[in-house]
Amino acid sequence: MLQVVLTYPLALIVYLFLYMIKMTNTEDFVTISRYYTIYLQLGLALPYFIFYYFSQDYKQAFRQQFNVMRFCFSCCK
Repeated sequence: MLQVVLTYPLALIVYLFLYMIKMTNTEDFVTISRYYTIYLQLGLALPYFIFYYFSQDYKQAFRQQFNVMRFCFSCCK
């Protein structure tokens, strides 16, 4: 169960990243990397959120999701 929760978002990120490259059909790396960082942030935060949500610890789920998103935004500036 935990492996599914952790690997599914990562597979989704890779698929969406490749889809964005196909749809943009451009060499504009800034646009592609901007989309990639958005999906990367969602993919990193989602497993923590699902894990804590199903363990009935809602406050910890939102706190952990916020911490991961804050870390990603600090790195992507």
